[in-house]
Amino acid sequence: MRKGIRFTAIAVAVVFVLSGFAPSAMAVERLIFANISLESGIQAAEVFKQVAERKSNGTLEIQLFHNNVLGDDRTAVETTHFGDIDIAVSSTSPVATIINDFFMFDAPFLFFDEAAADSILLGPVGQEILDNMQERGFKGLAFWENGFRHFTSNNIAVRTPSDASGVTVRTMENEIHLAIWRSFGANPTPMAMTEVFTALQQGTFDAQENTIGTIDGFGLAEIQRYISLTGHVYTPFIVLMNMDRFNGLNEVQQQAILKAAEASTAFQREFARNFDATTMAAWPDMGVTIVTLTDEEKSAFQQLGMDAGIFDTIRSRMNNPQFLDQTLEYLAAR
Repeated sequence: MRKGIRFTAIAVAVVFVLSGFAPSAMAVERLIFANISLESGIQAAEVFKQVAERKSNGTLEIQLFHNNVLGDDRTAVETTHFGDIDIAVSSTSPVATIINDFFMFDAPFLFFDEAAADSILLGPVGQEILDNMQERGFKGLAFWENGFRHFTSNNIAVRTPSDASGVTVRTMENEIHLAIWRSFGANPTPMAMTEVFTALQQGTFDAQENTIGTIDGFGLAEIQRYISLTGHVYTPFIVLMNMDRFNGLNEVQQQAILKAAEASTAFQREFARNFDATTMAAWPDMGVTIVTLTDEEKSAFQQLGMDAGIFDTIRSRMNNPQFLDQTLEYLAAR
């Protein structure tokens, strides 16, 4: 009787191994996903979870933590590097000191429109940047949409650099961003975003600059008469994973992660852009004048940034400055 039981157990084990369903292969891998607070990111992470779990035949379980509950961007990236978080989403600017090639996305007027950004981020240059993240212990999975930063003011419409001359503008605490506005002749000053609404009301600042989502989220359109779509900086989100954790997955699971990244990226970019379009469509009814710059007008700003040495500063901080040069060359030839 015991021999019969033993033989049956061995036979079942052989069938599992030969069919690719060894007991160990069926173990569920639970991955911690640290996500941002934007609705586009929250919805996209849900897509990521659904696709990854389905494509892995149920052997992956993605545990989502939205709204930066596991720490701000920099903290989430550092914790992913240590391995306590498996996957994280972060804006590129706060983590450029960790992954130096992200300084490229602080370059002024690098992209003039979404099509230009897509041609780089979703093309060979973007993929090479993602692949190079392995040197820092990360698996670069995707670039999501954060968006262009724009200029808002209650009394100043900006089309040319001279329009920004002497303007006191709130910007983020980023050395390159401060240098950008100084090159335009403005007086940039960092301030916590939570204080900006009151500061604008009280006249502490003439203006501020931010993405459409942030402008809307903080209610700035209620107190800003002019919103100039300068698009002076395009900042993507980066979706990254601990490299050792990725390498520890089997091939089916790795492919499931890559497919999830692809599907969530397509969803998130469309969602974010639809949100921006809907948001801007409501501004004129609020008394906001939207100012749209031409490519020629943007070129004048870009040239000032180049003349001020900002692009050279960015190159000096990048591990692979050729990414910036390849981007400029490709876009110039479009």
